[in-house]
Amino acid sequence: MGEIKLALVGCGNIAHAHARGYKALPQLFRVVAVCDVDEERAGRMAQELGAEKVYHDYRQVADDPEVEAVDVCLPHDLHAPVAIACARAGKHVLVEKPLATSMEEGREMVRTAKEAGVKLMVAFNERYDPVNRRMKELVDEGKLGRIFLLRLDHNQNVCVPEGHWIRSRKRMGGCGGVVFGSMPHRLDLLRWFGGEVEKVYGLTFEMPERMEGPVSAVALMRMRSGATGEVTAVWACANPAWYEGAWVYGTKGSAYSVTWRGGRSELFFDDGERRTKGTLGFAPVRAMAKKGAHGLISFELRGLGLDGQRLVIGPGLREWVQPEPGA
Repeated sequence: MGEIKLALVGCGNIAHAHARGYKALPQLFRVVAVCDVDEERAGRMAQELGAEKVYHDYRQVADDPEVEAVDVCLPHDLHAPVAIACARAGKHVLVEKPLATSMEEGREMVRTAKEAGVKLMVAFNERYDPVNRRMKELVDEGKLGRIFLLRLDHNQNVCVPEGHWIRSRKRMGGCGGVVFGSMPHRLDLLRWFGGEVEKVYGLTFEMPERMEGPVSAVALMRMRSGATGEVTAVWACANPAWYEGAWVYGTKGSAYSVTWRGGRSELFFDDGERRTKGTLGFAPVRAMAKKGAHGLISFELRGLGLDGQRLVIGPGLREWVQPEPGA
């Protein structure tokens, strides 16, 4: 398969994280268009990504025959109308989490994509993190035995100015705040590690001076397997000790990971007799790809079967990313 011709719709904060990925993988993607209502912001993003077309209305993207796929990096309340319009036009759609602001919108997005025969994907990128993938392997290989408890958290200090869409419960969707902001990533990982949820009970805390939605939330769950689950997410933590953590406990052992402030991740596995540690650290890497791409950002892994690997997070990349001698 050749490179995918893509349009980036929305050039705000999270779009810069997506842009880093596209710049690192020119052999997989070519951004042919960007779209944002802010002309200056769209122009800067087009220059950064080398996009020849700059649009200010998503319907222009849907009408562009060159665009094969769209990446929707917009406020939550715009996910559904943009994704539906682009899917109907035959474009594959990647949309930031959450999928939509309501179940009705989400179902309509799925239905439209199926009828159009295109892919619709939510950007649950944490499943591609090497540490999370290794923890999933430990679960699937039975190294932990029967899973009886899963705990995941997220710790951040989110302060946005008056009038910002994140302050709006309606624009965020559902109850808004951290529940429709960062929590979906942790809930997705909990289901990936532990299976489907049977029962859920939640508590939230709000600080109206910050936003309409909750700044903290705790979800307690009973999994279909019988295990218990807990997800905690905070958007009002001034100086968190760590950014995110995940703990999985089983009858034969336990595994847990911590992502520290600054990006370094550590994975621990304890089988009752010994504890093993693996580290994932961000590192500048001289990397080679099949098409000779330069300046790739990759990760150096150590421990727990990850030794010596340097890779870019993403599906199917281990086959073509290799370190240069002495890297």
